[in-house]
Amino acid sequence: MYIEELTKLIQHSFASIELDGFTGFGVVIIEQDFCTLPISPLLELSDNSIYVESMDEVNKFLFDVSRSGDIRHDGFHIYYPEKKVLVISQYFSPPIQSQINNVVYNVGARVRAAQYGSLCQGVLGVITVGNSGKIYQALDGVINQVTN
Repeated sequence: MYIEELTKLIQHSFASIELDGFTGFGVVIIEQDFCTLPISPLLELSDNSIYVESMDEVNKFLFDVSRSGDIRHDGFHIYYPEKKVLVISQYFSPPIQSQINNVVYNVGARVRAAQYGSLCQGVLGVITVGNSGKIYQALDGVINQVTN
């Protein structure tokens, strides 16, 4: 539910953005506390989490910070919809899973991390958007490009 809704918002927003300076992003949607995730902050911020009232706010934030001039553009952002919290700019280093049947090739590290990360406990799914506009969804170790 969350994955599909956020993907649709992203697709709609992507159709109207200027690509100059757009870096892309990755967002991990979780169903339980993020303390078990293999993440580490990329930035030293006074607070690396923000309260978000709706998925529209999450989508707006993702596009606002995904510019080369914004220091928060790097890493993955972790969205915990139940608590309406977005943890920003995290190094996401999921373990490499040997049981994945359809490993994706010829993609960047963000997409591969999304595929492996979608198997982590508590992860509902991962959405990545490349700087060229390719949108991927990773669910239970399976990654698919979403037609935009």
